[in-house]
Amino acid sequence: MTVGTPTLGRLVSGRARWLPFGVIAVVVVAWTLLAFSSTSLVRLIMVGAAGGFFTLAAIRRWPIQSLAFVPVLLVPPQFVKVFAYEVTVLLLAAGIWFWAWTRREPWIGKVDRLEVLVWLFMLWGVFTFFWVRDWWWWLFCFRRLFIGAMALWVAWRLPHFVNPRLMMVGVAAGTCALALSSLARAYSVGWFGSIHQTYMRRTATTLGWGDSNFIASILTLMLPTCMHLAISGKGWPRLLGWIAAPLTAILIAVAASRGGAVMVLGIILFMLFRARIKSWIPYVTAPILLALLLVGPGAQLLLARFTDVRDMLSIVIRLMYFRETWYRLRDHWPLGIGHGQGYGYMDRLFQEDPHNWWLMIGSELGIVGLVLWTSILIVLYRRIMKIVRNPETKTAGQAMQLTFWIAQLNCLFEPTMPGLQYHFMWYWLIGLYLGYMDRHTGKIVPYVGAPEPGTAPAPRVTPSPSPASA
Repeated sequence: MTVGTPTLGRLVSGRARWLPFGVIAVVVVAWTLLAFSSTSLVRLIMVGAAGGFFTLAAIRRWPIQSLAFVPVLLVPPQFVKVFAYEVTVLLLAAGIWFWAWTRREPWIGKVDRLEVLVWLFMLWGVFTFFWVRDWWWWLFCFRRLFIGAMALWVAWRLPHFVNPRLMMVGVAAGTCALALSSLARAYSVGWFGSIHQTYMRRTATTLGWGDSNFIASILTLMLPTCMHLAISGKGWPRLLGWIAAPLTAILIAVAASRGGAVMVLGIILFMLFRARIKSWIPYVTAPILLALLLVGPGAQLLLARFTDVRDMLSIVIRLMYFRETWYRLRDHWPLGIGHGQGYGYMDRLFQEDPHNWWLMIGSELGIVGLVLWTSILIVLYRRIMKIVRNPETKTAGQAMQLTFWIAQLNCLFEPTMPGLQYHFMWYWLIGLYLGYMDRHTGKIVPYVGAPEPGTAPAPRVTPSPSPASA
């Protein structure tokens, strides 16, 4: 009897399982870093050549496992008015549905109650078309909700084909790629000294689709998953998780995001002190994190934002935004002014985001939108608590629980949920963790004949020659 060696095309345990994906992550991050620190023509050539080559190579060699790295596609700017992750999610949804439909899989026709609420929320936004004035903004908001619903559907069903642990590695790879690309952008405009002198913090780290606060919000949303890998992962996943944490802290300092700094500190300390790890690790990691935020790159501008009177005025401005949005909600109760119509509404908040997701929903979608969104959060949080109460999935449940509260806190004072990338990542993470739980409980049976992490592959038996044949 001989034991078969693990192949890279199957999700098996051991270093051979993670090595190719770690190499892909490092190469993608390196090329992205170089591309966004170069001139526009060179950037276009590098992104096109590297992205095309490594995407085709990965799909050819690891066609199923490559799907776990969709979050890395957050980095590239839009091309022909669409983003790479949008096209990928739609193609994945069509591919999964067609594959399951041709095989007559029973789960293809099943829709969870949470998904029903998400689709009803989107359809109510679609229905407001009958009283909107600016159909372009209405179409943009429909695009955001539709991509979010598709991200939830795809991420929830990918565990049929891809190990959810590998999807978490994809989130960590996306975090590293996004942080390094933003740091490369900051380097291309003069690095920390120039940013501080010219007060370019909002644009110095932009990638063409979001300013410094928005990118910081996305990174904080993905950070609990990275910390979950750093704490409970092994090999490449654990290393990638630990790399993502300091990169996020450095970018937060360079971007001088006050809310991001507070949340990053809280996330890492919460995950470390709640985890069952060696007692000395939190006490060593916490001072290093504080050093990165307080005396690391860009720390001078970050600290100044907590004391500068000009920066403190942003709090007052947000309160004015809230007041004007409340007036909208009151004047157009109970149906709202229509989805996406706040950006062109002629009042003191004209073409400004309210910086509060709940007020935006109430003013645009009325009482129906508020009830549907509240129902989504209630159903989702009950699912999260089921994951937390299960001793075997408690750590992953805590990461999902932290992700939930981060999103809810951030949407109270930042335009996070209205952003395409944030909305996509929110639903992708929800689907990932719910798929992780369903696979763990047996509701999802993987089609790739791979054992769960930490288990050995089944031995392959080679029959010995019979005496007659000899």
